[in-house]
Amino acid sequence: MHEINGKRMNRYHELGQYAFGKTAGLWAIIPFQLIVMIGLDIVYMVTGGSSLHQAYKLFGGTQSFGLSAWIVVFAATELLSCQVSPTGSMSQTSYRRLHLVS
Repeated sequence: MHEINGKRMNRYHELGQYAFGKTAGLWAIIPFQLIVMIGLDIVYMVTGGSSLHQAYKLFGGTQSFGLSAWIVVFAATELLSCQVSPTGSMSQTSYRRLHLVS
Protein backbone atom coordinates (compact mmCIF):
# COMPACT_ATOMS: atom_id res chain seq x y z
CA MET A 1 0.00 0.00 0.00
CA HIS A 2 2.62 2.54 1.15
CA GLU A 3 6.32 2.59 1.79
CA ILE A 4 7.83 5.19 4.09
CA ASN A 5 11.56 5.31 4.87
CA GLY A 6 12.04 1.77 3.56
CA LYS A 7 9.29 0.34 5.79
CA ARG A 8 6.39 -1.20 3.89
CA MET A 9 2.92 -0.70 5.36
CA ASN A 10 0.43 -3.20 3.97
CA ARG A 11 -2.46 -2.58 6.35
CA TYR A 12 -4.38 0.53 7.33
CA HIS A 13 -3.71 0.07 11.04
CA GLU A 14 0.05 0.11 10.34
CA LEU A 15 -0.38 3.37 8.47
CA GLY A 16 -2.50 4.79 11.30
CA GLN A 17 0.07 3.76 13.89
CA TYR A 18 2.79 5.46 11.87
CA ALA A 19 0.74 8.66 11.55
CA PHE A 20 -0.83 8.92 15.04
CA GLY A 21 1.22 6.65 17.31
CA LYS A 22 0.76 3.09 18.50
CA THR A 23 -2.49 3.40 20.47
CA ALA A 24 -4.09 6.45 18.86
CA GLY A 25 -3.43 5.00 15.40
CA LEU A 26 -5.51 1.93 16.17
CA TRP A 27 -8.32 4.00 17.68
CA ALA A 28 -8.27 6.26 14.62
CA ILE A 29 -8.50 3.44 12.07
CA ILE A 30 -10.53 0.61 13.64
CA PRO A 31 -13.91 2.45 13.86
CA PHE A 32 -13.76 3.29 10.16
CA GLN A 33 -12.85 -0.28 9.26
CA LEU A 34 -15.76 -1.59 11.33
CA ILE A 35 -18.18 0.85 9.70
CA VAL A 36 -17.06 -0.28 6.27
CA MET A 37 -17.22 -3.99 7.14
CA ILE A 38 -20.69 -3.80 8.70
CA GLY A 39 -21.98 -1.51 5.96
CA LEU A 40 -20.69 -3.87 3.31
CA ASP A 41 -22.58 -6.78 4.89
CA ILE A 42 -25.79 -4.75 5.01
CA VAL A 43 -25.47 -3.65 1.38
CA TYR A 44 -24.73 -7.23 0.33
CA MET A 45 -27.86 -8.55 2.07
CA VAL A 46 -30.12 -5.79 0.73
CA THR A 47 -28.79 -6.23 -2.81
CA GLY A 48 -29.25 -10.00 -2.67
CA GLY A 49 -32.76 -9.70 -1.25
CA SER A 50 -33.68 -7.11 -3.85
CA SER A 51 -32.37 -9.35 -6.61
CA LEU A 52 -34.41 -12.29 -5.33
CA HIS A 53 -37.49 -10.06 -5.15
CA GLN A 54 -37.00 -8.87 -8.74
CA ALA A 55 -36.41 -12.43 -9.98
CA TYR A 56 -39.59 -13.57 -8.23
CA LYS A 57 -41.60 -10.81 -9.93
CA LEU A 58 -39.91 -11.49 -13.28
CA PHE A 59 -40.83 -15.17 -13.25
CA GLY A 60 -44.48 -14.45 -12.55
CA GLY A 61 -44.73 -14.48 -8.79
CA THR A 62 -48.21 -13.39 -7.80
CA GLN A 63 -48.10 -13.31 -4.01
CA SER A 64 -46.58 -10.11 -2.71
CA PHE A 65 -43.77 -10.53 -0.19
CA GLY A 66 -42.07 -7.48 1.20
CA LEU A 67 -38.43 -6.71 0.52
CA SER A 68 -37.52 -7.48 4.12
CA ALA A 69 -38.84 -11.04 3.69
CA TRP A 70 -36.61 -11.53 0.66
CA ILE A 71 -33.63 -10.15 2.58
CA VAL A 72 -34.25 -12.75 5.29
CA VAL A 73 -34.55 -15.51 2.66
CA PHE A 74 -31.26 -14.40 1.10
CA ALA A 75 -29.55 -14.21 4.50
CA ALA A 76 -30.77 -17.71 5.42
CA THR A 77 -29.56 -19.06 2.08
CA GLU A 78 -26.16 -17.47 2.60
CA LEU A 79 -25.95 -18.81 6.14
CA LEU A 80 -26.68 -22.34 4.94
CA SER A 81 -24.26 -22.11 2.01
CA CYS A 82 -21.49 -20.97 4.35
CA GLN A 83 -21.85 -24.19 6.34
CA VAL A 84 -21.30 -26.43 3.30
CA SER A 85 -17.72 -27.39 2.55
CA PRO A 86 -16.25 -25.60 -0.46
CA THR A 87 -16.31 -27.36 -3.81
CA GLY A 88 -12.63 -26.68 -4.40
CA SER A 89 -11.33 -28.26 -1.23
CA MET A 90 -7.82 -29.67 -1.19
CA SER A 91 -8.84 -33.33 -1.33
CA GLN A 92 -11.04 -32.80 -4.39
CA THR A 93 -8.42 -30.65 -6.09
CA SER A 94 -5.69 -33.21 -5.41
CA TYR A 95 -7.96 -36.03 -6.62
CA ARG A 96 -8.68 -34.23 -9.90
CA ARG A 97 -5.04 -33.33 -10.41
CA LEU A 98 -4.01 -36.95 -9.83
CA HIS A 99 -6.35 -38.14 -12.57
CA LEU A 100 -5.36 -35.36 -14.98
CA VAL A 101 -1.66 -36.10 -14.65
CA SER A 102 -1.84 -39.87 -15.01
